[in-house]
Formats: sequence, C-alpha cells, structure tokens
Amino acid sequence: MTAAMFMFVLRADRVDDVLARFAKAMQGMPRFEVKTTFVSPGRPVVRANFVIDRRDRMFYHADGVGVDYTLSISPAGYREIDKKLHIYDDLPYQGPVHINASRISPWYKTLPSWITAPSLQALLPRGSKFSHTGSGTVGGHKCDHLHSSFSVMGMRGTLDVDVAESGLVYKYRSISDSSNEGHVDVAWTFSDYVKAASYPQSKFENRVPDGYVPFSLPEEAGPIVVGQKPRLGPWIDSSTGRSWRAPAGKPVLYLVAGHDSAPSERVVRVASKWRQSLSGQGVTLALVSDSGSSKGAGGLLYDPSLKNIDVLAAPATPLFVLLDSSGKVTNLWLGFEPANAQKLRSDISKAIADLKG
Repeated sequence: MTAAMFMFVLRADRVDDVLARFAKAMQGMPRFEVKTTFVSPGRPVVRANFVIDRRDRMFYHADGVGVDYTLSISPAGYREIDKKLHIYDDLPYQGPVHINASRISPWYKTLPSWITAPSLQALLPRGSKFSHTGSGTVGGHKCDHLHSSFSVMGMRGTLDVDVAESGLVYKYRSISDSSNEGHVDVAWTFSDYVKAASYPQSKFENRVPDGYVPFSLPEEAGPIVVGQKPRLGPWIDSSTGRSWRAPAGKPVLYLVAGHDSAPSERVVRVASKWRQSLSGQGVTLALVSDSGSSKGAGGLLYDPSLKNIDVLAAPATPLFVLLDSSGKVTNLWLGFEPANAQKLRSDISKAIADLKG
C-alpha cells in the first residue's frame, strides 16, 4: 500500500469514527437544550436556543437585531411566530420532528439540519460523502473537522461540521447555491448543552399574542357552503360536562347559536321542541353554542378550543346546517323569525326527505 493510499484509508477511518461518535452522543441525549449563535455574511449575529425531544417535539427561539422568532413542533401542532412582523403560521404536525420550509421566512429561519437528522451522513445528498480535513478547537473543545462538497439536481454546496470527542457538534456551516433559494451561507456555533430526562409540555408552548395575524387563513375559513364535509371533533355538553359526538353514519342537523344573542335564544327554544320529531325522521339535532365556555354555552353543546366553530364558519347566527349520513352539507338556513318557524320546520322536513331520495 502506498503512502497516499494509507492516508486515504486513515482519513476514511477517522470519518467513520466521528460519525459513530455523533450517533452515540445523540442516542444518549434524546432530550437536550443547546444555545447557539449564527451569522450570515453581511448580516448581524443572531442568538438562538433549542429545546428538543428528538422523538416528537422541539422549541426554537432566535433573537437579535430585528429578529424575534419562535418555532414550536409537537403533536399539539406546528407553529411559527414572528414577533417583529406580528404574524404567525400554523401548519399540520407531520410526526417525529419534521421541519418545514418556512412560509414567513427571512434567512434566520434556516435551521441546522443535524438537530433532527438521524445521522450526520443523512445531511448529505445521496452519493456525497464527508472527508476528514483536520482538527482544531471550538469554544475550548477539541474537534474533528468534516467537510463535504456536493452538486446535485441544480444545487451546489459545501457542508462543514466540527464534532468534539464527546460526539457533540460545536460548529456547523452550510453554503449552497440553487435556482430556488439563491446563495445561502450560514455558520452556527453551539455551546451549553444540557441533557434532560424529560420536559414538561410547557417547554414547547408557543402562544400567539393578542393582535397577531395568521400568514394565511385555514382551509375551512370562510362561510360554510353546501357540498363541504366539515371535519368536526367532539363537543362538551355544558349541562353535564360530558363529551359528545354526533352518531356516525346518520344525518345531523346542527343549530349554531350565538351566545348573548336574543334571536339565537328564541330559535333554541323553538328548535328544542323539534328534537323528538327529528329523531323520528332519523336525524340527530345538535344545538351548539359559538361560545368557548360552559357558562356562555347556556346548556348547549360547546367546544372550548373553538375549532369546531371555526370549521363550521358560520357567517352569522343563528345558522342551521344539515349534514347527510356521509357528513356532507346538503342545506343551510341562516337567521330566524318566530313568525316563520312553522315554514322553516317544513323546509327542513322536505330537505330530510330528499336525503332518502
């Protein structure tokens, strides 16, 4: 074996050793906190910290000149908040910590991929490899330096990672050029790792301050229309405190009533008398309040999260919504006049008859 071949094999062995150290460190630290500073050429330094449970949740906060941004990921949801722009964005939770491309994203919302990656090698495009290019000291920690250059599918870039003997990452720099994102160059330096046995849910809460606006309206936003299939969760019966769901596979007539609304109070009294006759037609009557509290619901069904009310998206109250056995909206009646109560009940009966063909 020539000297050059020997050095190549030695460097490959060093890479494998560093990758193994990282994997062992992360396996022994499924939950941890770490502080970081990061910078991009021509931009101010940003401070940030991570709290992460690598199974299913993470909280990230970036703070600096013109920057105050948080990201929370947990089974409860995926939320970004920009406190400088007074805007937030909610996206679906996609299982074990998965980071989406930010829709409200300046450069500081680029995250270091190793935080959630199963291995360092997984950071690289397929077919790319790390090489060991030396060692040095980062923040008082002796580190091995790994480097990779790659060019794949219209993107060129380099990745440099400094890994300590403990297997922890102390420096990470990603440079890339692509037609979609242009030139990106971000360097991270990490410190103050703290391992934890567990974290309370409060560590991952990311409440939207009053007055902030959503990046985009949810899919269900806007007045409900015929043909929709609203995805409704459980309600709470404000009279008993018990959970209630509409029976599956049967038609349901919802009455969405406004709290502290005289017209809604009148229609609730009238509609309550229809419950038995509607049951005889095979239809369940659900009297629901747009209030999020049992006190405001006044004996009706309510949803403390208000998600069901958002899904029904009543343009005004009172609103009757008839769903067929598949859960599809077939008819809507908005408003109520006591003098027309008999005609409304007749119209509802005809609509129910139409469900049966």
